[in-house]
Amino acid sequence: MEGVPTGKLQQSAECNIEKGLINMDTKTIDLGNDKISTIFWKYAIPSIGSMLIMAAYFVADGIIVARGVGSTALAAVNLSIPLMMGTNAVILALSLGASIIISIMLAQKKYREASNIFSVVFATTTIIAVLFSATGLFFLEDISYAIGATEEINGMVQTYLSVILYFIIFFCLQITLSNAIRNDGNPKLALLSTLGGSILNIPLDAFFVFVLHWGLFGAALATGMSQLVGAAVLFTHFLRKQGHLRFVLPHFNLQIISRIVHNAIPLFIETISIAIFFATMNILAAKYYGTTGVAAFAIVGAVSMISTMFFVGIGQTNQPLISYNFGHGKHSRIHDIVKYSLKTTTVLSIATIAIIAIFSEQLVSLYVNVSAESELVSLTSFALRLYSVGYIFTAINIALVKYFQSTEDRRTSLILTSLRAFVLLIPAALIVPKIFGDMGIWLVIPSVEFMIAILSGYIYWRSFSARDVMDHQTPHFDLDE
Repeated sequence: MEGVPTGKLQQSAECNIEKGLINMDTKTIDLGNDKISTIFWKYAIPSIGSMLIMAAYFVADGIIVARGVGSTALAAVNLSIPLMMGTNAVILALSLGASIIISIMLAQKKYREASNIFSVVFATTTIIAVLFSATGLFFLEDISYAIGATEEINGMVQTYLSVILYFIIFFCLQITLSNAIRNDGNPKLALLSTLGGSILNIPLDAFFVFVLHWGLFGAALATGMSQLVGAAVLFTHFLRKQGHLRFVLPHFNLQIISRIVHNAIPLFIETISIAIFFATMNILAAKYYGTTGVAAFAIVGAVSMISTMFFVGIGQTNQPLISYNFGHGKHSRIHDIVKYSLKTTTVLSIATIAIIAIFSEQLVSLYVNVSAESELVSLTSFALRLYSVGYIFTAINIALVKYFQSTEDRRTSLILTSLRAFVLLIPAALIVPKIFGDMGIWLVIPSVEFMIAILSGYIYWRSFSARDVMDHQTPHFDLDE
């Protein structure tokens, strides 16, 4: 802008942020006072987009590999996914655990402390990623057999993983930077980075597999290159100094690290539960339906990943909104945010279930030839319809657990995520198929989600019944202690 001194523009921007105002596309957003529906969708659209595009990496790989290389190669990719999910679980948990604290500190105008936490988690992410890559490459063959590869597909699994492991650092940095930037008032850049990577990934995938015939090597290379581009886009937030977070020499304070880890534990369990769900369902599908069942769940799992990431995106929307208002003690506003989120996720989950019920065969046809594999198509379509019933409970659980995490109620979030990931899953896997027969395996996960939804809803209702006079009170913790 000509005629306006740069210094005054900077002072004005800093003043806005200190008042809790975040500038997005020249429109100032006040997380503590603006209309909830307005700020919710300002954050939700980029967040949901990022999650859906992240899921699309795996889905696009599966479709292109299945069509371009074959079902054996698709099995190799499917076996590799839980390992990648494990890495994702560690990094996502740490970055989100730190982001909760960063958001609260930004709300309390502690910008230097927030930058230090960001720098600590960035350095930690880099170290973990390098260790994962080195260990994975050194023990590649052992890992391949450990995740279930047979002699037939062991070489394919190693080919795919060997490329992915070289790029794992960019996967990890994109997760960490994206969460930090979202809390620093720039959710659209987080979406742009993921979108840019996806736009690059799909045509590269097709070119390497269908044109150059590089097989699994090409599919993995395309995915890795897209993550590199996505991470590079995110760095521009800090190069342009668009928010308050800065790279500083990290000070690894034991209290801060302990706080991040305590926040991260339930987040880790929540994320790793997806990998455990996948592993459990693979075992059940093989037991009750054989190879056809495993192939059916590969497709069900891919569709489920898209739906789950959709709800995770809404859950991540809640985190900066809830954490900021929690930092200011606005408990009734937090309650309004959670209610709006629950209404939104309920409507969207019902719409998702309806879409799957109507278009299940079309979804299956993306992976397999409908006329050539009619038995697989029939089983998978049926499984999709049953499995999707649980989406409404999944959406509720993610929204409520995110509330407990965002207010640093570590005990409740840990209990709920542990019940969901471990405690209830195994009994459900043993009991539900005995009640409903073979078809019952597709109801195992929905039954677990239903039980957790009842429990989490009750705990949430109790927590706010006891807080209906706490609006304007100071939070129970002190960040300086």
